[in-house]
Amino acid sequence: MGLIAGIGLLIIGLTGSLLVFPGELDAVSEPSLFRVQATSSPRLALDTLLAGVAKALPDYELSSWLFDSDPAAVDRVFVVQHGHHERLLVTVNPYTGAILGGPLDARRTLAGRVMELHYTFFAGRVGMLVAGLFAALLCLLGLSGFWIYQDFWSNFIRLRWRASRQIFLSDLHKTVGIATVVFQLILGFTGAYWNIPSAIRQFRFGSGQPVEITGRHWSRTISMDALLDRCQHDLPGFQPTFIGFPAVAGADLQILGHTGSSFRSDYNNTVTFDSQSGVRKGVREIAKARLWDQLTDTFRPLHYGTFGGLFVKIVWCVGGLTPGLLAITGFLMWRQRRFGRQPNN
Repeated sequence: MGLIAGIGLLIIGLTGSLLVFPGELDAVSEPSLFRVQATSSPRLALDTLLAGVAKALPDYELSSWLFDSDPAAVDRVFVVQHGHHERLLVTVNPYTGAILGGPLDARRTLAGRVMELHYTFFAGRVGMLVAGLFAALLCLLGLSGFWIYQDFWSNFIRLRWRASRQIFLSDLHKTVGIATVVFQLILGFTGAYWNIPSAIRQFRFGSGQPVEITGRHWSRTISMDALLDRCQHDLPGFQPTFIGFPAVAGADLQILGHTGSSFRSDYNNTVTFDSQSGVRKGVREIAKARLWDQLTDTFRPLHYGTFGGLFVKIVWCVGGLTPGLLAITGFLMWRQRRFGRQPNN
């Protein structure tokens, strides 16, 4: 299994480590588009920002608006041109309302390219399925390695530097594998859970007919700031992270966010509003959801290491390299056993 999954796990591990810091990736590659000068001044009102984007891009309609907790980060706004269906990215300075970049294809940013490679190997739904199968193999490798080397726990931090190459590789492989087995199981299971069912659905039902945007489908009389205030009133401590605007007539406005719990995703609470009247239609609070929904909501922070601040993210970044390291040491061990000793003539 290790030989089959080796190259795939090497790619997934390297890209996964980078994706622990997606905002930083874009900020390093194109700082003028993704970073702003944090000030002591508050953000502009959301209604003011919305009006500025609408004025600057009259031929586009809003699809979604993403907020970032980093005060030096931009707001990421997705728009669709009239008569088209592709969602394009626009970056907005939340303190001045200035449009810094776009509309552009979000998949062409550095983080977007790394994300697509991580999840699909640039091969669409086929690549998504393959990546999911690699993630499942990572789980199986973790379980089988734990079983095979269960006696190694007694002295698993043992690297015999002066021994033969084969012994050193074996020690390194066992040490890394046993020390990170829980980490590998988390990454493997969550990755397989996301990719495999999603790819199967796309094979069975297709990606769906894209919706062409013909105009605005939510009332201009609605104040988005008032809706945010309503969310914070209904859910104390609510921090908005995403606003979804209706793509078709009759669809609802949705505001997603979180209430600050560490082992929850950033999008675990949803408040739905009528897109014409602004009347609240429903609240989905993760704390009151089914147990399985609460469990799956923890997958995102566990997969990306976003539950414990910078230190945990660094640990997750380094830990993401371990599947690749295990693939390399496993291949070298196999090669040493297979070709290291030549039979006597």
